[in-house]
Amino acid sequence: MVAGFHPLARRILDEADVPATFPVGLRNARPVAPWPTTDVTLLGDAVHTMSPGRGEGANTTLRHAELLRQALAGVAAKGVPLLDAVGRYEAEMLRHGFQVVSASLGNPLMPRPAVTSPPRPGPRGAG
Repeated sequence: MVAGFHPLARRILDEADVPATFPVGLRNARPVAPWPTTDVTLLGDAVHTMSPGRGEGANTTLRHAELLRQALAGVAAKGVPLLDAVGRYEAEMLRHGFQVVSASLGNPLMPRPAVTSPPRPGPRGAG
């Protein structure tokens, strides 16, 4: 099952404490329609749960947190009405979030390499 894995990944599996392991179900959210904007909003997995296979869930949540911060800064600094700012945040968060969810569906279990070069020597490449 793991013959094609990188040697470091195989080593991690070989040294795993099997009795302490457990299965984790992988789920992806389905796109949702926009909801009426209020002074309460959502962020991250509360809206767009995705497979961890591409490693984009936390980055997506951080991007959306920054969008929300910018929206709220506009309320404070420019007098943008709160519900207008939150509504714009929600529209972009839904558009981008489910675009990333859709991309994560192609290969939910194995991450796609960002680079194809071999590991560099040093702490991260140490075997």
